Amino acid sequence: MDESRQPAFAGVLLATVLLLPAASAQAVRAPSGGPPAVTERDMSAPSGGPPAVPERDAADPSGGSAAGTPIPPGLDRLIDRGSVVRIRRSLPDGTLLDVMALGADGTVLGGSQVVDSAGFTHLRRGVWRARPGERGARLLRDTGKPWSLWRMATGASGHLWPWGERLRCLDQHGRRAVRSLPGWTGRTFFFSGRLLVWEAEGGRLMTARGCAGRPRTLPARGTLVAFSHPHAFLLRKDRLLRVNVRTGGSAEARGLPLPPARAESIAAGPGLLAFADRTALRVVDRRTGRPYAPVEDLPRRGAADFGAGVSAGERIVVYSVRHLDRDVSQSLVYDPRTARTVALPGEAMVTGNRLLWRDGDHYLLARVRP
Repeated sequence: MDESRQPAFAGVLLATVLLLPAASAQAVRAPSGGPPAVTERDMSAPSGGPPAVPERDAADPSGGSAAGTPIPPGLDRLIDRGSVVRIRRSLPDGTLLDVMALGADGTVLGGSQVVDSAGFTHLRRGVWRARPGERGARLLRDTGKPWSLWRMATGASGHLWPWGERLRCLDQHGRRAVRSLPGWTGRTFFFSGRLLVWEAEGGRLMTARGCAGRPRTLPARGTLVAFSHPHAFLLRKDRLLRVNVRTGGSAEARGLPLPPARAESIAAGPGLLAFADRTALRVVDRRTGRPYAPVEDLPRRGAADFGAGVSAGERIVVYSVRHLDRDVSQSLVYDPRTARTVALPGEAMVTGNRLLWRDGDHYLLARVRP
């Protein structure tokens, strides 16, 4: 791929990458007819008293099970505390893990980076993976030039990452040769279960059954922006199409909380559809079409030097922003069911019922409660 196209990848990254911190949880209004909005102030002491400090435990600092690790206030309502696992950010070659994908089983996939003395980040070579329960990531494949590694995806049968104008796919166990998938546009892509979904030239929607599967072109055309099996969501001018990748049938998504072309990032979960446009996070129930109250108190709202993204799981939605050049990020976890939000330190993303967030020199991985 010609390096003159690098800015195109960078522009896509701003609308897709997910990362984060902040402090205490903020309140939002509940959907009409729902429970009253609640403001979380679990860290605040009674009036006049000193600020409360979470208890620290003596958990193994090298990683592994972290059931006793302090959890950001309000998050314990959403996750199974006993499921928390710590993953070291430091890598064997001295670089730092930069997570780009989270699998539904808890697999973590990412690149590596270094932070210079001025606080600027620089990508390094390689695709790194931590399997469920592992304390640290291991090098999965060396990739050469790092500038194309702006996004990754992982599913039940393999892993996916960009390489120039193609996608590279490696089976789950790494026993077969890496396969190249042609015709990629440089936009987002997905790996859900055993299914790969990507946008090819001309806005064509393509799928394949695992790394070894034969690519299949579907009749729908548009910009691929979100996927939750079996539905891909394509942006076509100011319309959002929902495409069933099993049948190829499509229909326009209606009752949306904003014109879809205005959204900076769109994400789909099994029952949720989320939109972020720098002024608010808006979530819709996919089954009923019911909109939830928008969340307007977003981290770094409107900041031009931060890129924003959103991810949607089975229950929660994560809005994340990351500085374009520095290792600075903030995020907000939103539970539409209760109308609560929780701020997290470090980058974060959700897939299915798994939530990953960064806390200092570790990532924390937890199972979200039903």
